[in-house]
Amino acid sequence: EDVTLLQTMADQLANALANADLFTQTQEALAEAEALYQVTQELASARDEETLFQLAINAVGKTGVDLSMVYTYLTEPEFGSVLPAAATLEQKAVWLVSDSSAPDNAGRLPAREFIDETLLPRYGYYLIEDISQNPAVMPALRDLLAAMNISSLLVLPLSSHQQRLGFLLAAYEASSRTFTQKQIRFFTTIAQQLVTTLENLQLLGASQRRARREEIIRDISIKIRNAVDVDDILKTTVTELGKVLGTSRGNIAIGLDALPAPEKKSGSDTSPKINGKSPQQVGNSRKNKDS
Repeated sequence: EDVTLLQTMADQLANALANADLFTQTQEALAEAEALYQVTQELASARDEETLFQLAINAVGKTGVDLSMVYTYLTEPEFGSVLPAAATLEQKAVWLVSDSSAPDNAGRLPAREFIDETLLPRYGYYLIEDISQNPAVMPALRDLLAAMNISSLLVLPLSSHQQRLGFLLAAYEASSRTFTQKQIRFFTTIAQQLVTTLENLQLLGASQRRARREEIIRDISIKIRNAVDVDDILKTTVTELGKVLGTSRGNIAIGLDALPAPEKKSGSDTSPKINGKSPQQVGNSRKNKDS
């Protein structure tokens, strides 16, 4: 009877411990999911790139890393294309756990002196446990990280379906500290949301520029239609275009062959006229005009 009783109690205790462990795991998963949801919502609501990048590195910094940075291409290379020799990566945001600031040369780095992209996955992450030994780290980036006492680095490519936009970096100073799977999941989610929001901001900017361009064209077209003669049409056109383009001078040239030939009348001047003037006179008068 004692053995049976003790075995029953042992089984119940085992179930209680398993349930407690499961409850703890569930709570941790819920906390992680809530943190991810909060960060993705903040990133998705960013209205400009500066705010977006700052939110991202601040979120990464709260996980206990010593450094977080975002770099993007000044001109994004397409996948499968050869990286231009002059391609440059620009630092958009940096977070440091210490009070020191990033070196002055951290602002822009040649893409070929940053990371060996042939070793990186298109998506996901690339872990560099020792920057001094890993061949993926190019000399310029290695010197930059060494100046900030960084030993290990996690590289997360910011990749869309069409192109690579840049990189999200997280780093530790001490080689004994390692990135956990929880951190990596968190960083990967941030990188994915960064790409999504960046693309949305780019599409929004393109739509706004297109709308502005159409508005300008519409305004100029209205002014041209309201012009009363050829001189007024030409002057309005070149003046309004000059305002839009910010130029100080402008010129419109019309070929004489484009002018309609008038009907010949005996005893009259048969040359084509513009507002009562010959093309020669119009051309001479316009040479003296500064549009």
